[in-house]
Amino acid sequence: MASRTIIFGIVFWFLAAQFVHFFPQLFDRGWQQMAVYAAVIPLSWASVPLALAIARAPKLLAVEIVAIGTAAAALFDGIAIAWAPHLYAGLSNMTQMGAAMILWGVGWLLVFALWAKARG
Repeated sequence: MASRTIIFGIVFWFLAAQFVHFFPQLFDRGWQQMAVYAAVIPLSWASVPLALAIARAPKLLAVEIVAIGTAAAALFDGIAIAWAPHLYAGLSNMTQMGAAMILWGVGWLLVFALWAKARG
């Protein structure tokens, strides 16, 4: 269960980093960035049941499953920002804004995991 969750977290983070890499213009602090942040909320909501399905875990373990995947993603995120910023958009303001969007999504993932667990 944990290994599938870790792999899911890393893959999910990598896809988000590639989104930042290929669409850095969306992170210019304008209306487009607000739209991306808004779109992250339903994506995060939908990711909780997906993570549970991949882990083959019940809703009662939602927080634990999402926390494991998030921890793996956060570790890779920190490594990439420090040593491989080209995975995002290079050393730029867009990299920072894109990484901030990923953290925003992580926050929503944890909120929705708590909600899923409470609904049991």
